[in-house]
Amino acid sequence: SVIRRVYSRLLGNWVQVDITSSPEERQNKSSLYNLHTVKELYDLTDSENSVTISWDSYFEEVFFDIYDPEKKGLTWNKTNVVVRDVHFFHMIESVLAGERNKTMQILRDFLTWKIIFDFAEDVTNELRELLFEFHTVTEGIETPEPLWKTCTKQTQQYFGMALSYHFVQHYFDEEYKKEATDLLEDIKNSLKKTLTAPGDKELGWMSAQSKLRAINKLDKLHAFVGHPDWLMDGGDISKKPLLITELDEYYYHLQLDKDNDHFDNMVEVLEWDSREELKLIGGPRNRDRWTVDPIAVLALYWPIHNSITLPAGILQHPFYGAPVQYLNYGAAGSLIGHALIHSFDFKGKQYNADGTLNKWWDAETERNYAKKTECFMNKFKNYTTDEQSIPIHWKQSILDESLAENMGLKLAYRAYRAHVRSDGEEHLLPGFNATANQLFFLSYAQMWCSGFRNEIAASIQNGAYTPSQFRESGGLHGSLDFARAWSCPVPPVDANCNIWSS
Repeated sequence: SVIRRVYSRLLGNWVQVDITSSPEERQNKSSLYNLHTVKELYDLTDSENSVTISWDSYFEEVFFDIYDPEKKGLTWNKTNVVVRDVHFFHMIESVLAGERNKTMQILRDFLTWKIIFDFAEDVTNELRELLFEFHTVTEGIETPEPLWKTCTKQTQQYFGMALSYHFVQHYFDEEYKKEATDLLEDIKNSLKKTLTAPGDKELGWMSAQSKLRAINKLDKLHAFVGHPDWLMDGGDISKKPLLITELDEYYYHLQLDKDNDHFDNMVEVLEWDSREELKLIGGPRNRDRWTVDPIAVLALYWPIHNSITLPAGILQHPFYGAPVQYLNYGAAGSLIGHALIHSFDFKGKQYNADGTLNKWWDAETERNYAKKTECFMNKFKNYTTDEQSIPIHWKQSILDESLAENMGLKLAYRAYRAHVRSDGEEHLLPGFNATANQLFFLSYAQMWCSGFRNEIAASIQNGAYTPSQFRESGGLHGSLDFARAWSCPVPPVDANCNIWSS
């Protein structure tokens, strides 16, 4: 079909000009942090082929009407910029200086299709229908998304704080903010006990020095729970329409016109979003700034701030809010544990307690961790999807996610048992012939109940996460706690594969 030919051509052109580093290479954050002045950018990209990128013009255009570089103490030729992919910038001139007609056609095709995909849903019904046909072929989508859902997603993406205000005001129980903070502390204490266990009982692969640094990093963890306090300043805005609040200030520079068509307003929204981000350049790092909208449904660890975010959106059913804690610890608790472990994985080890790019593991810890993760990976590499026997392509990102899932669940279960020892056992769910410990694991498993279509096999193979069924089984892999709770045969303890304790 025409769509398949277009899709193949797009992929083919992408391969022809693909000069970027691989996803695996990008896992090493130190290799992506390369400071260059703008003058040095010229040295990096200039060539004998008379192909010159005018970096001065580029930055002047990007920062036009943002601020005066001179007044903010910035001068383009002396300003440091981070070049994340040196190889790309070194090779870009060879792409531009290649067979000119062919190269320019590829670049025109790429930019044209990029704009079409970015704005197809914001123009006409006809283009939306064509985009749907494309996704039907490439992703197996059977019915188009209702327009109301598309509009809701866009509103959430660009007006997340405004939506969060109404969500928090009408649907969020403020008690959950305190309770979730206490739950986070319980999970942190569970992790600290693992880090401070004597000798080689828990983390024999981590040196004493690295353990001390890990404890320091955990102690300095910055938590964002529920929503920022400023979001609700001024109370009910609907009752005080003239009140200028911090929420008003947040959107102050966004100028939408009800007489414009949707496309023009979307362009204005995107420009505003970019301007607000660019304004942060040159200023001090603000570790108290919320980078996630409170309405988001996720639990996130952010290494450059050494912070964890538990927004109001995740503090609701089916993740949180049950009247019994074994359900809350099994779902939300395991998500929190998962996020915390990212502070100590391949990416987390590259950022210290202050969020600075600075490896804090010593060589001994690095070597031991590599051996154990190889053992862990070997146990999972034969996982395939049931329907198509699609193999999971193991790589660093999937390894990190699987390890975080495995240990995050362990931390949550240990925290739950500590909670029981402190507060006592709770009533069981009526109608369920299951213990509290079993219900803990059922709550965890229910969270990952999902399915996928055959057409998205490529994303399964190349994504950062395994399919949900493997996230669940990966979290339970080798779990003595799960085996004891359900009276299963106790799995053999493989000390060489035991990364974060049994």
